[in-house]
Amino acid sequence: MKIRAEIQKSLYNQYFNRDKHWSYQLERCGILVGKKISDEYFLITEIIEDVNPISQSPFGVFRSTEHIYPKLIESIEQNPDSDYLGEWHTHPNGPNSASFIDILSMRSMINNPIYGDIEWAILLIIIKYQREILYYFDKKGFEIIKLEKKTTII
Repeated sequence: MKIRAEIQKSLYNQYFNRDKHWSYQLERCGILVGKKISDEYFLITEIIEDVNPISQSPFGVFRSTEHIYPKLIESIEQNPDSDYLGEWHTHPNGPNSASFIDILSMRSMINNPIYGDIEWAILLIIIKYQREILYYFDKKGFEIIKLEKKTTII
């Protein structure tokens, strides 16, 4: 199965523009909202940032769902076709891939009933200079998937 996700270029640039957001070197994080169009295609329509994480450093960021959950609920109420798609964070100084902690966190979220009935999620990691890597996680494992930045999305 070839899984892919799309995001509008202007939305991507609003949050991950190199000149605007990389002047300080702390990791940033949040959630991805959008639509699962099919088992192989995700459309990211909103990026929500946790502007008040529990802790933040150049090499890690930790957040609580209570900081961001109300924003997710508000987003879904405004756009009932949308839902939680996954997580995002930056690696301003870190590796060009998911860290061991990133993978464990995502696997835990999918396999631990305390997080609810999450069967799958995507993880977007933004690396310096507008490079990114996107992962798809489900109960079977994870894989790297393609993120397409479109000028317009139908």
